[in-house]
Amino acid sequence: MATKTEIKAWLKDELNEVVKPLGFKIGTFPAIGTIAIYKENDLGWDCIWFDIDSNSIAMVVFKRVEAIEGLLYKTTGVERYKVISNTIRISIDTERYYYFATTTREDLAKYLEHLKVQFPSVVEKFNYYAEPKHILELWDSLEKKDEKGFFQTSFKYCNILVISRLCNDPKYDLRKKESLEIYKKYLYRGLPVKTELEACEKIIEYFEENKI
Repeated sequence: MATKTEIKAWLKDELNEVVKPLGFKIGTFPAIGTIAIYKENDLGWDCIWFDIDSNSIAMVVFKRVEAIEGLLYKTTGVERYKVISNTIRISIDTERYYYFATTTREDLAKYLEHLKVQFPSVVEKFNYYAEPKHILELWDSLEKKDEKGFFQTSFKYCNILVISRLCNDPKYDLRKKESLEIYKKYLYRGLPVKTELEACEKIIEYFEENKI
């Protein structure tokens, strides 16, 4: 049975020549402290994170847009926004990449075959969602806001307010009302969203006092 250390070494060997030409690294990503394919700069970061144990592997694809997350941190003071929060989870055929039995290098190579082919299209998605307006369009296209896991965090109704303002969205006032109502409804039902509601109120207050 392979160890985590062995699987990490195999990952680097298998993927380095695929990701490096597109400006990505594979190694321990400082923002999350585990092995990932990643690229980071002042605009944010793009990351394919690998969850590894001794007999299986899974991957998740995240993007952080610093213009959004930095403003969220500035307006709310919520620590998660400072470094580790992601803006969107990107879908890349999640069933294929869910937990996959991996005990040999051959198993891992089979698991990674599709990613190697698909990686350039993943990079295209990273670049596409660098624009807040495209994230807002995706949000509006979803009947359920947790559909397909694009927006998993309980802070998503806070996040969309900042995205809306960055886009000069004419629906901002409506979104503000909806976000407050949702958090208050959840709080009334006993869900632990007090921090989220307070963050939402801080964002609204900030935008009432400041232009962006």
